[in-house]
Amino acid sequence: MKRSSTTAIEPKVKRGRRWTRVYAEADQRDVSHLVYGPRHLRMGREGGVRMAAIAGVGTDSGFRRQGIARRVFAHAMEEMHRDGYPSVGLYTSRRIVAHRLYRRFGLVDVARRLSSCKLLDPGRFLCDALSEMISKGAEVRRRRAVLSLDVKPYGPIVVRLQEDNVHRCSCAPREIEVSLTLSAETFIELWGGDFSFQYARAAKLVRWQGDAAVCGLLAQALDAWHGPVDEE
Repeated sequence: MKRSSTTAIEPKVKRGRRWTRVYAEADQRDVSHLVYGPRHLRMGREGGVRMAAIAGVGTDSGFRRQGIARRVFAHAMEEMHRDGYPSVGLYTSRRIVAHRLYRRFGLVDVARRLSSCKLLDPGRFLCDALSEMISKGAEVRRRRAVLSLDVKPYGPIVVRLQEDNVHRCSCAPREIEVSLTLSAETFIELWGGDFSFQYARAAKLVRWQGDAAVCGLLAQALDAWHGPVDEE
C-alpha cells in the first residue's frame, strides 16, 4: 500500500538566502531531501567554473527504493538549470548506495586524487558552453561542421555544429573538419571571457587543424563571444 501511495508525492522547493532545499513529504513529514548552493570549482591555477554544490542528501529508510529520491534529485536538477548553473557537483564516497543514483544523472568522478569529487558530465558542459560561445556565429553553424574538441584532462569529444545548437556525436563520424586541442583551464577562460580566441592562438594555448574555411568561421564566432583584444 505504501509503495503505491508514494507515486503521488511531488517534490517541493524552499529557497533561502544562500541554499535552496528540495524535498518530498509523506505522512506530513520530510522523507527525502537535498540542498544546493553556489560554489566556485577551481580548475588549475587560474581556471574555474561556477557550480551548484549539492549537500545534505538523504531519504528516510522506510521510503527508500520507491523512486522518491530519484524524483527529488530530478526536480533539483531542473531547478539548478533554471537558476543558470552551468555545472553541478558534490563530494561523496563511491561506496554508498546513492553513488549509482548520482551516476544515473550524469555525475562522474573528475579526478583520480579526489575520487569523491564529481562534476556533471564534462562532455555535456563542453557542449553547452560551446553553444553559448558560438551563439553569434550563424555562418559556422549553417555549415553543420563536425568538430573534435580535445580538452585536457577530459579527453576528446566529437560534436556537430548545427543551426539550433551544438550536439555531441554518439558515434565517430567519417570526417572531422576541425580538431581543437586545449586545456580545461584555457577553455574555461575563453568561456568566461578572460581573453579572446585570437589571443589564445597567439599565445599557443590552442592547437588546431583542419578545413581552413571552417577554422576561419569558427575563429570569428569564438572571437565575437569576447570581442577584439589589444595584443599590445
